[in-house]
Amino acid sequence: ICPTFPITCLTIRLMASYCLVNNEKRFVFCVDPKCGCTTVKEWFKRILDKPEDKTKIRIEPFMVRANLVHTLDDYSRIWFLHDPFRRLISFYYQFVVFQPKHWCFADHEKKRTLEGLTFQEFIGIVGELHDRGQRLQDHLQAQTRSLLDVPFDAIVKIENLEEQKHELMTMVKTKAEPKHLNNQKNSEIDMPNAFLLIPEELKNNTIYSYSSFWNDELLEIVKRVYFNDCELYNSL
Repeated sequence: ICPTFPITCLTIRLMASYCLVNNEKRFVFCVDPKCGCTTVKEWFKRILDKPEDKTKIRIEPFMVRANLVHTLDDYSRIWFLHDPFRRLISFYYQFVVFQPKHWCFADHEKKRTLEGLTFQEFIGIVGELHDRGQRLQDHLQAQTRSLLDVPFDAIVKIENLEEQKHELMTMVKTKAEPKHLNNQKNSEIDMPNAFLLIPEELKNNTIYSYSSFWNDELLEIVKRVYFNDCELYNSL
């Protein structure tokens, strides 16, 4: 029997990771915010979908805490990871440049605003908070903070979902194909030192190339803060 507990709005906010359990097909999907969670949640719902049931499927009843995933020994356990560097660019564009109303802060306490800051200033704050031992907000926490010791049946780079979808569909016994949603694609246009541009300068332009946002100093900060994320991702 899958471990369960009452799900509340407060519990969901504290969970950070989405660990979604399907007891009928006996699998669990694990994914973090800004790591393809919209794609994974939508696929999970479509696997559950029963045409005769007109009730909108809610994800909350299927969530368990990350520290319970290791107990699901007879379930297929699948973990979806995102490139740590691309994840930060995606976060910055979405929550600092385009939608700064709700998640435009760096720390769990919501005291370090990112409003109006450049990408370089954003990464600097992430490094500073990490060095002080302060908790980052959910979208910025390390993906490996609580699941490294779980023996997963598959660890999937969300960027490779299309290539691996048939293998995963067989694993979870479904004909429903995953659809990559909110797939924010950087362009091929380079903008030297784009990490120095403020959100207003980025908002009305194309989404610049991945390489436009990095220099050696910023790369080193991310490698330090997300050391285990980088190590695991690069090993896949």
